[in-house]
Amino acid sequence: MPPKRKRPMARTTQQKDELSSSCDSAEPSQVESMNECERSTSEADMSMDSTTRIKSNVWLYAHRHPTSDGWAVCDLCPLLPAPKLISTKGGATSTLRKHLVKVHNKVELQLARPTGCPADKVSPVHRARLHQLLINAIVVDGRCFGDFRRAGFSRFLECAVPGMPCLLINPIRCIFCSGYVPPHSNTVRRSLKQLYKIHRARLVERLRGVEWISITCDFWSNRLAQSFLVLTGHYLSSTFELNNVILDFVHFEQRHLAENIAGTIQSKLEKLGILNAVSSVTCDGASNMKKTFDKLTNIDRIWCLAHRLHLIVTNSLGFWLKLPVVDVEEETIDNEPILDVVVDDESESAEEESIDEVDDDPDTDDTVTDDDEVEVIRLLHLGRLAGRREWSGPVDDGWAEGVDTGAIHASEDLIVISELMRRCRSLTTSIKRSSVIKSALEKASSRLGIQRTLVIDVCTRWNSTLRMIESFIALKPVVTKLFDDMPSIELPRKQMAKLEKLELTSSDWTLLKLLAQLLKPFDLATKLLSSQTYPTIGLCVFALHHIKMFLEDTDGDSDLSKRLKRHLLKTMTKYIDDEKEQLRIVRVSL
Repeated sequence: MPPKRKRPMARTTQQKDELSSSCDSAEPSQVESMNECERSTSEADMSMDSTTRIKSNVWLYAHRHPTSDGWAVCDLCPLLPAPKLISTKGGATSTLRKHLVKVHNKVELQLARPTGCPADKVSPVHRARLHQLLINAIVVDGRCFGDFRRAGFSRFLECAVPGMPCLLINPIRCIFCSGYVPPHSNTVRRSLKQLYKIHRARLVERLRGVEWISITCDFWSNRLAQSFLVLTGHYLSSTFELNNVILDFVHFEQRHLAENIAGTIQSKLEKLGILNAVSSVTCDGASNMKKTFDKLTNIDRIWCLAHRLHLIVTNSLGFWLKLPVVDVEEETIDNEPILDVVVDDESESAEEESIDEVDDDPDTDDTVTDDDEVEVIRLLHLGRLAGRREWSGPVDDGWAEGVDTGAIHASEDLIVISELMRRCRSLTTSIKRSSVIKSALEKASSRLGIQRTLVIDVCTRWNSTLRMIESFIALKPVVTKLFDDMPSIELPRKQMAKLEKLELTSSDWTLLKLLAQLLKPFDLATKLLSSQTYPTIGLCVFALHHIKMFLEDTDGDSDLSKRLKRHLLKTMTKYIDDEKEQLRIVRVSL
């Protein structure tokens, strides 16, 4: 028995009212246009059953893949080196139709525009330009690929770039009358692959005339333990201008063994044609990184002095010692190393590239075989996940490694400092978690005219601990006022008892001021060595010399200050002076 013919859905009363009101307010020409659109829509609905039974004319030039569901093979494309596979997921033939029209000029397969519908107000040239701007926005801002297709932003773009007014009952379905529609995530993916090819070719050409180049090498991983290797190049142009460029960004899925790292780095540098031009590499002091560049014998390894300063400060002063916690409360923060995202304040604008042809078909995808392009596809897939909650979040750049947390052999001074840091972190966390306490702190800040907030530190950056200390010193009157007014704040007894244990004494405030004074030279040295506008290797000896001069000058210092300075000097000897080969390389650069 043949299937029953599908009938067009009857309009609801609301749809009839919308149509009636549209007709009442429209011009005669618009009403006629609307009637034409309605007639074409009705005719398409009436012939639905016949079109579903008739085989599409695109299959005159293609056939379904015998083993892979959802794929078709183009009969007009050459079979060698591999047949052209085109997606037909869910029985859709729009991708195949576009391929036949654009590649093989089968214009008879192009679907006609419904009669009476006005043409799209957004011209193809303007639409391609908007696509280009949105794709560059995704690159510059690090957005996930589907951000601009979300409801709120789509509504904004609909008003910002309107189309012709459509008089159909359901204008959302009339793609010919709509305004600008952001590119689909697959379109973004394809465009980024094209941009990768363009920029990759430019990079190779740009590096062709470079005689000497130094590189930096860094590992980091996201909260899903997905690891990435970044290579950055630094060289002088013919006019002696410093140039910094990202050489490669690799999703590193192997074990972090020296053999694997060395092989990957060598392969990437060879493809760029600069392996023999690399004079030195700057990396952290991890054992696998040391062994990696021991294997690449023609490249000198230089320590990352900022990382050395990080280890000197955190381990000299015991910022992250794990101390026994007495009367553990539910919200008490132990001295567990906390990771955080490190954000660069100076973001470079991505150069805009024009894309010859932009296709919004969500099913279309390109087949790639080159290893670099396969790597790009991996990164593009991760880019799709970047907006998801379980993917985004704190990252680990390896700077937590080497931070001492054992308190067994720690001196009494370090235990006192570590306990003070723990209470500062707990107090900051307690204030941020309680709306009542936070409100009381904000009111006290407003009355005293202090516009700052308490911040918490992370173990991957020693200077974040300095920022926490500075925030407490700046807000000392506010914090003191908060504890003075504590009896008038309505808090549970348990929470009140916990806060009383976190109150800072006068000796605590004195120690915070001393730590801020001791850390200031290290902070200045870190800023001096973190610039991107000038070479910093020649400043290493200068920075280390001035830090040592500060630590050796103990005239007028308290006994505690002298002891802490001696401990800092001892740790500097371990991480700096005992590395004879590294000191030699740094001194030669002067």
